[in-house]
Amino acid sequence: MSKGIPPIDLNGQGVVYGYARDADNIMFEIEQLDEPRFEGSIWIAHIALVTPDLDQSVAFYRKLFGVETYGYANKVMGERFDEVTGIPNVRIRVAWFNTGNMILEIWEYVNPKTEHPGEPLPFSKIGYNKIALEVGDLEAEQHRLESMGVEYLNEPVEVNGVTEIYTRDPDGNLISLVKLNSSAAPGVTNLADISWLPSPSNPMPER
Repeated sequence: MSKGIPPIDLNGQGVVYGYARDADNIMFEIEQLDEPRFEGSIWIAHIALVTPDLDQSVAFYRKLFGVETYGYANKVMGERFDEVTGIPNVRIRVAWFNTGNMILEIWEYVNPKTEHPGEPLPFSKIGYNKIALEVGDLEAEQHRLESMGVEYLNEPVEVNGVTEIYTRDPDGNLISLVKLNSSAAPGVTNLADISWLPSPSNPMPER
C-alpha cells in the first residue's frame, strides 16, 4: 500500500506509519510512536472512516458523542502523505473525535475525490460491518439522539445481558448503541482512558 520502504516517518512528528490490507481487502494502519501512551506491544489506536462529506459526518458524530472534534485539518497534503497513502498528489481533509477510550478519525479525500458509497447493505441481510458504542443509560441516549433527528432501525433488543439499538451515519455506516446489563461480560469500564485528549467526560483537560 505505502510507497517506498515502510515504515514512513511523517515529518518528524514522533510517529512512523505503514499500510496493508487484510484478507477481506480492508485497509489497516500500523503506526509506531516514539513515546507510546500505552503498555504492551500492540493496541488499537483508532478507527478510521472515509466519507465524501466531512462536514456532514462531523455534524453527525458531534451529536452522537456530544463532544467537539479535538482536531480538524483541511489541507493534509505533501510528499510524505503521498508516500504514506501510496497516492501521488493526494490531498485529504480529516477530523478526530475522542470518545474517552477510543479515537474516531474521519477522512475526506479531496484528490482523488472520495466517491459516495452508494446504498448500504440492508439491515436484514448478513454481512454488514458496524461500530458498537457502549452507553451507561441507553434509554436516555436514545431520547437525546431522537430529539436531534437521529432515526433508529429497530426497537431495543436484549440478548444475553446486552441491550442494543441500531442507527446509521450519513454515509450508511451501521452504528449500534449497547447497554451491558449486570449479567453481561465486562465492558469498557476496564479500558484505559485517553486522558490527554478532550472527551465527553473530560471536555477541557488541563494543559
